[in-house]
Amino acid sequence: MLCYYCNQNEADNRFVINYNGQLVEVRLCTECTERLKRYVDTMFHEYRNSWMRFAQSGNGAPPREPARTPGADSFPLDAGDAVKKRRRLAELRAKLQGAVDAEDYEAAVELRDEIFRQEKGVCIHDK
Repeated sequence: MLCYYCNQNEADNRFVINYNGQLVEVRLCTECTERLKRYVDTMFHEYRNSWMRFAQSGNGAPPREPARTPGADSFPLDAGDAVKKRRRLAELRAKLQGAVDAEDYEAAVELRDEIFRQEKGVCIHDK
C-alpha cells in the first residue's frame, strides 16, 4: 500500500486516528513519518517556548477564551460552512438521543426530521 501523504513510497507505518468520532487509518512511509514527527516536535516546542515567554513576562496565566455554549453562535466566525453543518448535526443527534432517553417521542420525531433535512447538504462517510 502506498503512503497516504506522498503517494509514492511503500507505507510501512500505520496510525489510527479518531477523526470526528470515526476511526481513520493512515499509512505513511518512513520519510513522511519522520517529516510528521519533526512537524509535531516543532509545534510542541513553539507552544512551550511561547508559554515560557508569557510566564516570564510576569502577567500570570494567559487569558482563556470564554467557553462556548451549544447553539447558533457557538462556532468561530472563520469556521467553514461544512464544519458548521457537521457540528450542528452532532448537536442535533445528541438532542435526539436525549429526547429518546427521556421518552419524549414527539421531540425525537421533530429532531429526526431536522437531522434528515440537514444531512441532505452534508457529505457523510460510512465506516
